[in-house]
Amino acid sequence: MIAVLENEVEELIKEYPGAEKVIRREIEGWQRYYITSPFQEKEKKIFLQCIKKLVTFINQDYKEDKEIKETKKKKRDLDIVYDSELNSLEINQVEWIIEGIIPEKSISFLAGKRGVFKSFISLLISYCVSNGLAVFNKFPSKKSKILYLDEENGLPLIKGRADKIKNGLDIQNNSDVAYSSFAGLKFDSPSSMTALEKVIQEFKPKIVIVDSYRRFVGFDENDAGKVSSLFTDILRPLSEKYGVSWILVHHLRKGMAGRNPIDDMDEIRGSSDLANYADTILIVQRNRGAENNFILKQAKCRYKQEMAPKAINIDWGEDILTMDCVGDAEENIYAVEVCANMIMKWAAETEKTSFNRMEALDAMKSQKQSKPTVERALRMLLDNQKLIKPKRGIYELNPDYKKEEKKASEPQKPLDAFEAKEDKTSEASNYNIEVIKIDGTDFVKVT
Repeated sequence: MIAVLENEVEELIKEYPGAEKVIRREIEGWQRYYITSPFQEKEKKIFLQCIKKLVTFINQDYKEDKEIKETKKKKRDLDIVYDSELNSLEINQVEWIIEGIIPEKSISFLAGKRGVFKSFISLLISYCVSNGLAVFNKFPSKKSKILYLDEENGLPLIKGRADKIKNGLDIQNNSDVAYSSFAGLKFDSPSSMTALEKVIQEFKPKIVIVDSYRRFVGFDENDAGKVSSLFTDILRPLSEKYGVSWILVHHLRKGMAGRNPIDDMDEIRGSSDLANYADTILIVQRNRGAENNFILKQAKCRYKQEMAPKAINIDWGEDILTMDCVGDAEENIYAVEVCANMIMKWAAETEKTSFNRMEALDAMKSQKQSKPTVERALRMLLDNQKLIKPKRGIYELNPDYKKEEKKASEPQKPLDAFEAKEDKTSEASNYNIEVIKIDGTDFVKVT
């Protein structure tokens, strides 16, 4: 070490922690020259300045070491909010894109078994929100741009469905909806996410609909670690950075659909982290054979009490499609069932085997049944195969259903080995055999 620079070198090492090796290497390179030559003060200052520049701008080891130390320091700093500070803490109110259903900067699931109109619902959401219309004619929306990522249907099918939905909503102008179809995007692919982020940055959507979630991940959907990483490292950061909400269209577990699990969130297929990390979960349920209605259930909402299940009616036409919320599912189903029974009773009393829609509406009007309830009751009777519809507006009693109903209503016959007698005990065995009546039918009790 050059004696005259020893103090200065120690100061440099303190000033630039992590760069000691570089500083000493440079000093040693000049040591031989300065052993035989006197060190002038002017030269010393120039030399020290060169060392500083070298360490600050050239030495990558020092920069990395400095960044690591700063990162470690940040990790050691844990922000604590004490109870005494909560009163003055300003909390931003939740902003909703779709009132009560989709919050801003959120991650949501729209799940159901196959064939329950998930893609139709997603398209309806797209055109309602992009035009500031109430979703299902019930839930107000904030007019926003929609980015629809499709790996399920393809543009020709999407166009046909979108045209019907726009006709049903009476949308004449172009909407702020952008599509990507069969582009092969994967959330766990850096190149895909770079391309997607560029689109989000330029188009500025408020909602990104992913149809369907499984097509956009290359890993096992049961892998909790990768699912967690997807949310925490990819989707959530994009939500915070660009203010975007995600609607992930997904499927239910096999064998779960149609049942009543203790926790509806257990129906979501894949790792439990999917349901745990989601802000809201919507489950679509469709009764077997039902073509004109479904139930929308909110299984989870992080920001408020989950809404009651809603009954949604679908009106299909040749070139039109509408979806309307007709009330709470439980109340609606009960009212429709009552009206359906009234229609069947009216048909039996008037000995009608065939009638038209207007006849049913007029008959039920005297029973104080509304037009929408009567129409839903007719749909229910069709779904339950009590009625058939040979042509538009005409309904007929289903003769096959009447046969099945008559067969089911016949009383059960007692066992052939015993006649319908009271308190009869067999003498041929050690068993007590007793004939009892339940609802007018004889049953044998053996004790």
